[in-house]
Amino acid sequence: MRILAGQGDAIRSTGDVILRASNNGSTDALVIDRTVSAGRMLNLRPGEIRADGTASDLVNTPITLGGGSVGGFSISSDEFARLSAPDVVLGSNRHAGTITVAGAVSSNNGLSLQSEGAGGLIVLNAPVTAERVGLVASGDITQVAAAPVRARTLLARSANGNVLLDRAGNNVSDNTLGGSARGSFRYQDVDALRLGVVSVTGADADVNAAQTVTSGRIEGDTVFVRTLSQDLTLATDVSSRAGADLVAAARFQNPGSHSLGGAPWRVWAATWEGETRGAMAGSGSTPNLYGCAYGGTCNVTVTPGDNHFIYAQQPTATVAISDSRRRQGENNPPLGYTVSGLVNGDTNAAVSGSVSTSATASSPAGNYAINGTFASASGYRVNVVPGTLTVTSIPFAPQPEFVRDEPNTYTFDHNLGNPPICFATGPLGAHGRSRGRTCWPANGRACAHAPASRAAWTPSARTVAETSEPNPALQAFTPVVKGVAR
Repeated sequence: MRILAGQGDAIRSTGDVILRASNNGSTDALVIDRTVSAGRMLNLRPGEIRADGTASDLVNTPITLGGGSVGGFSISSDEFARLSAPDVVLGSNRHAGTITVAGAVSSNNGLSLQSEGAGGLIVLNAPVTAERVGLVASGDITQVAAAPVRARTLLARSANGNVLLDRAGNNVSDNTLGGSARGSFRYQDVDALRLGVVSVTGADADVNAAQTVTSGRIEGDTVFVRTLSQDLTLATDVSSRAGADLVAAARFQNPGSHSLGGAPWRVWAATWEGETRGAMAGSGSTPNLYGCAYGGTCNVTVTPGDNHFIYAQQPTATVAISDSRRRQGENNPPLGYTVSGLVNGDTNAAVSGSVSTSATASSPAGNYAINGTFASASGYRVNVVPGTLTVTSIPFAPQPEFVRDEPNTYTFDHNLGNPPICFATGPLGAHGRSRGRTCWPANGRACAHAPASRAAWTPSARTVAETSEPNPALQAFTPVVKGVAR
């Protein structure tokens, strides 16, 4: 088919326009030299006119977009510039041939590449720029590093294959990406990105009319979405069967409390400061990991069976070891510590270790350092503040200055003077008293005979009375015999 050059539009419609063409592949099957415009959808796809005059689609014929004119069904970059419609659609929901972007194309409206028939592929070998871009296929959707997609919104969906758009510097400026894949769903963006519900225009070959293609949640066997700068925002649910990684160059945002479901997931970000997690939370013993950058340095273990928030930023946890006291000779009491500086709801389990001191039960009194060895499986930088164990002396009871024996008259009598014995001049017998023989101590130390005198006698006869009266000069006790009667 050839649309000849001339003045004005070669084809104009306020509704949909569908162009079908084919040949043997030796030349360009569709040559567009003049503007083709549609009020709604402009659909270009391979087809033919049968002998009976009916039109049919050639669903397995490849489509080439961009670059120069080549054989088969192709639209060069110059021809694409002559197409005018709110939405241009190449292929259809029945098309199964590969759609290849061979040269850069650009549009101020919507552009959809649709190859949803069995085995249909989309290959981006050159940049695609449009207001809205739809990449809808049955098989794989791929790109090379030199083929970024630039659009306000992007829908990428593969019914039975993979979406692999993580090799180029894609830029969805309106921050909205939608899509899914039976296999892997991978996408990378140069700046801020929003994952949400996206709608683009497709072509329904069964009724030859426009159709709305809408994404739901982002899903795939595995899901990988990354921003190379700025935030990553979750505005729809994400589900995977074998794991999901959402990588934000700055922060992760989930203001609508959407979910990450299915297999274990990981959210990577530069920092937790200023993020919004919504209802999401990690799992396992280390739900939050720190000091680990995606594709960079990582000093923690990311357990594959758990959900994780993983941050390149590394907080500091301070372990303050408590001071303690005990007496000399006692065993050390239990040594404790406190942990501060934890973030994101982490508990003390994020830091583990032990404390010790060189002091033993036999250590002398003094101050001994209590040190600790701690690490963090969560990735905290750990600062340990030592404590002090104070060992005090054992208190002693006061001792007397000297020991004094109780006074003993017999001992003093024998050590300080002659024994207090009266030597009689003769036998006293029963009449000694009448003969005036009375024993009277002389100077308290010896006995002498004295005349009997009743005045010197104590009232109690035949008794011996003794008292101990102190002698300050001797600091002892001098016995004094008051009287003896016979």
